[in-house]
Amino acid sequence: MKKLLVRLADEVQKAVAGFKGSYGEKVSIGAYGSLTSAIDKVAEKAVLDAIEEVDERLNILSEEAGFIDRGGDLTLVLDPVDGTHNAERGLPIYSTSLAIGKKSMEDVSHALVRDLVSGMTYYASKDDGAFLDDASIRVRNFDKKDALFTIKGNYFFL
Repeated sequence: MKKLLVRLADEVQKAVAGFKGSYGEKVSIGAYGSLTSAIDKVAEKAVLDAIEEVDERLNILSEEAGFIDRGGDLTLVLDPVDGTHNAERGLPIYSTSLAIGKKSMEDVSHALVRDLVSGMTYYASKDDGAFLDDASIRVRNFDKKDALFTIKGNYFFL
């Protein structure tokens, strides 16, 4: 699955880098009623085309297209461009997010996030752990002294 997810992320990165239009142009209405930006449509098309090309039997659940039943036992959950507003505004903080599972987000077995600006790739699987590019990563131990969170503009320290 990792090989497939990397390929899909590669296709999205190429499509976004090669796109010459306005990222923020609203080109359609997404499956759930929100406006779809050109950058999202280009990224989603890259994934859908690649899935067809490799003839992978995955159902697809995408923010833009909704659920596409392709007769598979597994479903690819796709956010074509996670951080669309950043991309539209020229802020270099956006990615593509892909996950594969059976019936819900609770049974996701493989996931990949590709920073579409730097190319850094985060991959995780239930069997093999998490990686940044090819280096194994893990979360650090939680230390309450380092915790900070905000609620409606107020800062709280633990």
